Amino acid sequence: MSDILIYAGDPRRYSKPLATRVGDEIFEGEKGMFESPLLTIDGNHIYQGKKGWLESPLATVEERKVYAGDKGLWEKPIATIRGGQVFPGREGDTDHPIATVSPKDTMAAAAAAVLILLPVQD
Repeated sequence: MSDILIYAGDPRRYSKPLATRVGDEIFEGEKGMFESPLLTIDGNHIYQGKKGWLESPLATVEERKVYAGDKGLWEKPIATIRGGQVFPGREGDTDHPIATVSPKDTMAAAAAAVLILLPVQD
């Protein structure tokens, strides 16, 4: 799997990535800038930091929808993924993406939603 770049908003407007997905880990900025991951992907869950650092997921992804925490805790998704773009809220709430991933990757897009919409501290 090649690295997946995560941009805030539209990548045509922002030249530097917000984060990079390398395997199952999400690093701040471009690859190699920081050694410790901000997020880790495990199945359809996204955790803060390295795998096993926290027991509860920050987000759960289900059918292109991103929910805060474990699915079931929140009825309304915090974001919806369409193609390689991330939109806040439910499908159709807005036409302005808050993030774009390249190449398209659902979990990288979900990680972008977490980085932008939820408080993540390193």
